[in-house]
Amino acid sequence: MEDIMVGEEEEGDDPKGGIKCSRCTKKGHVAARCTNQIYCVICDSKDHVNHRCPVLKQPRPVAHAVGYAVHGLGFYHIPHPPLPQAKKDSKTALIRIVGGQLSEEQWRWELADHEDNSFITKFPSKSELQRAIAFGGADVREEGVPMGVRLQFEVWHEKEEGGPLL
Repeated sequence: MEDIMVGEEEEGDDPKGGIKCSRCTKKGHVAARCTNQIYCVICDSKDHVNHRCPVLKQPRPVAHAVGYAVHGLGFYHIPHPPLPQAKKDSKTALIRIVGGQLSEEQWRWELADHEDNSFITKFPSKSELQRAIAFGGADVREEGVPMGVRLQFEVWHEKEEGGPLL
């Protein structure tokens, strides 16, 4: 252990000295030799420490008193940037038929026509749809269906009308 301390002192690092790392803010080494893990609890980042977080430099939200109808029954507005629209996980699938065609009598599922040789249907669950997509499709093995007909699956999202009101 003493050998390690001597080696560090030879390189200019003094654990008890006044050298302070500008990366992790610990004493005893410089940023070029810093191997400490750093973490910011404010923004959940591993790029900087708490007191150097860019979130701290952003303007603070302020509650504005907007109106009062009756004494004690006022309300406040806190301005904020637009909230991101979360993509909804869907269990609706778009099924494309590759390498041939299937007639409606050959299907055992409830389908809605989409485009040429593709249909929209609901899967029992989101996980079943994800498994079908990850599997890469399915070959159709049915009497009266030529070899090489394949089903390909993907998640179907309805296009939402409009957008945020401005």
